Amino acid sequence: MMSKLTVLAIFCCLALVFVPTGLYTYKFGIGLWNSHEDWARMGGFFGGVVGPLITGFSLIFLGLQLKEQLVQRKMELIDKKSSHYEKDISALIPKLALSLENVKFKGGLKFTNLKYEIHEKAGECEKANQLVEEFVESFFQIFNIWASIDNNYRELARIDYQRYRALTFYILIECELEDLYHLNLLTNRFEKIEEVLCTQL
Repeated sequence: MMSKLTVLAIFCCLALVFVPTGLYTYKFGIGLWNSHEDWARMGGFFGGVVGPLITGFSLIFLGLQLKEQLVQRKMELIDKKSSHYEKDISALIPKLALSLENVKFKGGLKFTNLKYEIHEKAGECEKANQLVEEFVESFFQIFNIWASIDNNYRELARIDYQRYRALTFYILIECELEDLYHLNLLTNRFEKIEEVLCTQL
């Protein structure tokens, strides 16, 4: 299906070809001339005016077609990429929901965040960081699942908002919002610790 821009371009091209042709016909007429000179004048007009216009319009039209093909190709690539993210996230969400049913992990998640804040307020940053690192290492597989979901989720939000919204509803149905909050909070704290360690190396 042609875009409005392509239709408008075709209309303008036809108008710019037919208008000078119509003016020439109105002024000089058109038909089977008896004089070779009249044929030469008409040929000169169509060859010198209409011909270049048609060539120029053909190039413009080809350019528009190429642009539409590139846009279509880009949309196909985005759809393929977002479909891949959606598939990965959809497969990981049930695993995360099952992990959040682990009473030890669920309780430890909230407790670790609470203790982190207590140590941080007391100025015991080293203890706070150590607490987070130990907990993440103990449940590394679960945090790895969440990290994969989070990374794919962010990319999906950037390229396909509709699928992003659909998966948001899905994850909120499968997992409790409070658990997701504590999981994300602790993950962010762990990432900040890792960033600081990397800068110190």
